[in-house]
Amino acid sequence: MRALVGMAVSASGGIDMSIDRAEQYGCTTMQTFVSSPMIWKVKGLGKEEAAAFKEKANEKGISPTVIHMPYLPNFASPDKTIYEKSKEALRLNIERCNEIGIDYLVLHLGSDMGKGKEYGISRVIDAVSEYVDGMEGKLLLENQSGSANSVGSDLNDLRSIYEGIGSKKAGYCIDTCHAFAAGYDIRKKEVVQDMMKAIDFDQVHVIHVNDSKFDLGMKRDRHEKLGVGYIGIVGFKTFLGFREIKSKALILETPTDRAGDESVEEVSKLRGLVTER
Repeated sequence: MRALVGMAVSASGGIDMSIDRAEQYGCTTMQTFVSSPMIWKVKGLGKEEAAAFKEKANEKGISPTVIHMPYLPNFASPDKTIYEKSKEALRLNIERCNEIGIDYLVLHLGSDMGKGKEYGISRVIDAVSEYVDGMEGKLLLENQSGSANSVGSDLNDLRSIYEGIGSKKAGYCIDTCHAFAAGYDIRKKEVVQDMMKAIDFDQVHVIHVNDSKFDLGMKRDRHEKLGVGYIGIVGFKTFLGFREIKSKALILETPTDRAGDESVEEVSKLRGLVTER
């Protein structure tokens, strides 16, 4: 089985450069942004740039390809302006993904800002349902860390959102740091098994493999290098020991040096855990 191991890489210099960086780091899959993650504006793509991305991904065997939505959108927001801007950002990101043949678009769901869980869930369902069927690949709902008023940290709530959207174009992305922060002790086999019962794991297409700077259940979304944080190498051996998990696209979002040496090491370390017997 070909291990689908990769990391979040920069698209600086052009979206096709993300493929070059992924290959440099030893990735077989990758994730990037179509524009800066900290701005609302979504950069347009020229035909040559889009064609270069698709050609390089095919030539270098980088598949599946993943785009992450920027961090500013809040699909659970009660603020009308933010809500509408969030939906427009989703529409534009879907448009860009379709232009370059992206397999998966991952989005954070946001915060209900104190309006209550049911309100937030309903708000996310309405926003995503409006655009999800325009995605040629799949739109993936990411679990959250459980910080105040966040929507989707409980996998049962995440399932409710997925079922409420009711589209074959929707799926899941599971982040290990977020799950751990929200109280799921993925270092324990029985907890991982319970997680796989909470949601349909056939619809989990991407897993963000991030260690945690903070201990279990502290609701702090702070990624750490693989094996250095509170989940640890032993914890990841348990989590990645399941066939249903190691077969997914496994993406690192951990902090590494700009030169790339640590990125190569991180990808190699993850591949070793996945292929270890």
